[in-house]
Amino acid sequence: MIRCILIVSMSFILWIRCNNEILPPIGDEVYGYAYYPLQIGQEKVYQIDSIRFDLEAADRPIADSVTFFLRERTMDTLISLSGETVYRIERTRSSDLDGPWSPVDVITRSRNTRQAYFEEGSLRYISLVFPTRTGLE
Repeated sequence: MIRCILIVSMSFILWIRCNNEILPPIGDEVYGYAYYPLQIGQEKVYQIDSIRFDLEAADRPIADSVTFFLRERTMDTLISLSGETVYRIERTRSSDLDGPWSPVDVITRSRNTRQAYFEEGSLRYISLVFPTRTGLE
């Protein structure tokens, strides 16, 4: 008898908690996909400053610095085995913005509903996890 009352009361509570209201779909802006834009033809140029230290010098460490520009161009898309769109990005390097640009390597970038990532040298690096939030300290 107690078991029957428990089952009926639990069923009643679940029935009360159920709601037939259909919520509107959440837009992409809520997840923050704009933080990781991907499109063919996109180009980014970075100025890189690299400082290397030789700590094995006899009297004091020797510093060697190099400054160069790294350009990333989104050239093409591919479809991965999991069905995701993968963007092929060519990276080139130059000592100044006017060129000449020499090839460095090719990487791929992609994103799904949960994360944005890039692959370089057969390794996957997660760049961002969605949803992102602004205004947090």
